[in-house]
This record gives sequence, C-alpha cells and structure tokens, in this order.
Amino acid sequence: MVVTSIAEKWCGVSGGGRKDGSRHYTRVLSVLCDPNQPPDGPLAIFGTVGIPRRGDVYRTTDGGDYDPGAFALAAEAKPLGDFVWEVTVEYSTIVDEVPADEDPIMRPSKWRFGYQRIEDVSGKDWQGKPYKNTADEPLINLPGRPCHLLVLSITRNELVYDPLVLHAYLDAVNSDPFLGFAPGYAKIGTIEPSEPRYENATAYFEMLYRIEFHPRKWHPLELLNQGRRARPAAGQPDEPVQEANGVISGQLVLLAQDGTKLAPGAAEWYEDFTPYPEKEYSALNLV
Repeated sequence: MVVTSIAEKWCGVSGGGRKDGSRHYTRVLSVLCDPNQPPDGPLAIFGTVGIPRRGDVYRTTDGGDYDPGAFALAAEAKPLGDFVWEVTVEYSTIVDEVPADEDPIMRPSKWRFGYQRIEDVSGKDWQGKPYKNTADEPLINLPGRPCHLLVLSITRNELVYDPLVLHAYLDAVNSDPFLGFAPGYAKIGTIEPSEPRYENATAYFEMLYRIEFHPRKWHPLELLNQGRRARPAAGQPDEPVQEANGVISGQLVLLAQDGTKLAPGAAEWYEDFTPYPEKEYSALNLV
C-alpha cells in the first residue's frame, strides 16, 4: 500500500476542559491510497509517515492548533473503501500507563536533548563585525571559536523505512519551521535504523533521529566577498588587483556585490551559500 495523501477532515475539543484541568481533543484524518497498489490493512496505515501514533503531541496538520501537553492515547483506522481510510485519533493531557502487550508501533517516541561542542569558523563575530584588520584587509586565517550545538535525539518504532529517504535527509537542513526554529537552524546528523525486532506479533525497527541545531544557522552560510581579482567597473571582465603604481599586489581586497573593489566606508557584502541539502521536516512527522 502506498499512501498518496493525508487530509484533516475535522479536529477540535472533545469534552473540553474538565474540572480537573485536563484537556481532550479529537482529530479525524482522511487517508487516500494508490489505487494501482494492492489494498492493505490498518497496520500499514499506522506505519505511514504523517499518521499520528501513540504519544505524539496534539498538533493539526497546518500547525494552527497545538497543545504541547496533550498526547495521542488511541487511534482507530476505519476503511471507507478499498483505497480510502478514515483515521480517528484521541488526545488527552492525562496519559495512562502503557499496557505490556501493546502494539510496539503505537508506543510514544522518546526525546533526549544534549549538546555537542564543535570548532566554528565564521567571517564575522557574534556582533556581526567582519574579521578584517585596520587597513580594511580581510583576515586570511580566521580564528576558530568553541560553539555548542543543541542536539535532539528522537527514538521511535516504525514498521518499515526507505533507505533512499534516509539518505536524502542525511545532513539535510530544515526548509520549514521546526520546533520553533526558523528554516536553516536544524540539520539531521544521522538517521539510524536498528536490526529488525519482533514483539507482540509485530515486526518493527527502532529508528534514531539525531537533529543538530546551530546557534547561528546552518543556512545560509555567509562568506565575506573578497578576492585577489576585481572588475574595474560593473559588467567588465575581472583582472588582478593592482596598486596605484600598476603593480599587481596579490593581496585580498573586499569586493562589492558587482565584483568591483569595495568603496571606502561602504558596507561589506556577504555571499550566501547552501552547502547542505534542504528538506521539509514536516514530512518526517517527528513532532
């Protein structure tokens, strides 16, 4: 079975807030499957990325409704035809204990935050000041500085995984907002599947997702526009930078956006680069 689309049919408060302060929600999803593939059962539906599982935080598809204290407690998949399913998910702020014989796929994911120290090199300091000397020459050997990445490790059980998808997301930077971080701040360090596991008549894999958050952003990578060649005027071919007497200096000089030498007192120009692939993290259904 190949799921082609997941749409939110209805979501809202079920029972509302109670005297004990608990909150309860219900979501109803419409799941369409590829009619060119043989139909399958609810186990395959719940193994699809994008379908909530037990322990997932209450959040609508568009992110408009969100309650970080409410978790999915139960889910039911009902066929409306050979290739159309309706999935109902119940959420609550009251979390019961997980039964010992529960389907391992429905167990909540495990989150753990930590830090990793790296040596970071940037063209400017934390205040945005470019690294250059008092003669406005760019520094060649930029100083490295200790930098700590916020690291999130998510472990969850999945029925199947696609090695091509794992490979595509490796080192991918988020192109959409993720956990409150704007695009460009998160990068997937690794996605590691376990060996096949068997429990309660279910075969599954334990997947480890490691996401690294950079304090300055992974993307865009800003590099100071500089070089030993410059254009005499915009649109003209570049040539070696020369001293006033016509001698080729061989020194790095700051360049403007058009490739000419940066005028005295003008603001430095940075070129933006994207050294890593970019992917939508929402497709992984990690939160």
